[in-house]
Amino acid sequence: MSLRETPNSTKDEVVITFPDGFQLSPLFADNEFEFKLGLSGQKEPISMLFLFENETLVPFWMKGMFFPIDIIWLDNQTIVGFETDVQVENPPMTIYRPPTPVDSVLEVPAGFVKAHNLGIGDQLDIDLGKE
Repeated sequence: MSLRETPNSTKDEVVITFPDGFQLSPLFADNEFEFKLGLSGQKEPISMLFLFENETLVPFWMKGMFFPIDIIWLDNQTIVGFETDVQVENPPMTIYRPPTPVDSVLEVPAGFVKAHNLGIGDQLDIDLGKE
C-alpha cells in the first residue's frame, strides 16, 4: 500500500520506524506550500517527511536552512538513495535530485544516515496514523 492510500491519515501522528528499531516523528509536508517551505527558517535540527501524489524527480535545495541535513529518497517506503551531510548554502547553489522517481523524501539532521547505518534497499515503516 502506498502512503497516499493509508486511510484517515493525520499530520500529528506520523511515526517512522527504522530497521534498527529507532522511531522518529517528523514534521509532515503534503501540499505545495509545505513542499516549498520545507525546513526553511527552522533554527533547531528537526526532521520532515515530504509525501507526493505521484512518483517524481523532485529537486531539493538548502534555501533558508540553518543546519545541515541528510536527505533520504524513498519509494514505497524503501530507501532508493540519499545525500548525506548536505551543508547550508546562502544563497542556495546546489540542487539535489533523487536517483530514481520517488513518492516521498525524508530530511533528517546531518549524521542520521550514518548513525542508524541506513543503506539503499532498507525498508522503513511509515505510519501516518489514523483518526
